[in-house]
Amino acid sequence: MSRPHTCFIQSQSLQWHGAAAWGVPDGFLKTLSVDDSNDECTAILRLSANFAGSIVSPAGLALELLVLEGALQVDGVLTTQHGYLFRIDAVAVPVLCRAETTVLVMRNRPRQGDIDVAPADTFAMRWLTGVDGSVTGKPLGNGLATKTLRFNAATGERSFL
Repeated sequence: MSRPHTCFIQSQSLQWHGAAAWGVPDGFLKTLSVDDSNDECTAILRLSANFAGSIVSPAGLALELLVLEGALQVDGVLTTQHGYLFRIDAVAVPVLCRAETTVLVMRNRPRQGDIDVAPADTFAMRWLTGVDGSVTGKPLGNGLATKTLRFNAATGERSFL
């Protein structure tokens, strides 16, 4: 069954469990949502300091990462706090953590004509308001703003903060 739309999750009330299924035997995971129909999953992943290995995603799914805390190196590129990346060929993404623990929001999803998004510093991106920040075509209300991280022109799907 497709997963229901999730409006709000108190992640601090979720238990950490082992992340071995993601290729991270000494990591911990909080699952936020799962779609049984296609293995799509959104989770918080905690990697130990100095972790060196790969984050494994089921074949055919893209991997999306947002660094909440710490830093990690992906394909030789350092991605620090607020860093974002999207990989379409994500069966095993090699990562190397720095000396501190690293916490990520991680999502895997079916590939639909997407392209890779190089690591981006979302903190440095400009917040967009009004029509420019809209994700629906309608202007945003007062006090609302977005940062588009990824946009798929073929499907209209986007990832944003």
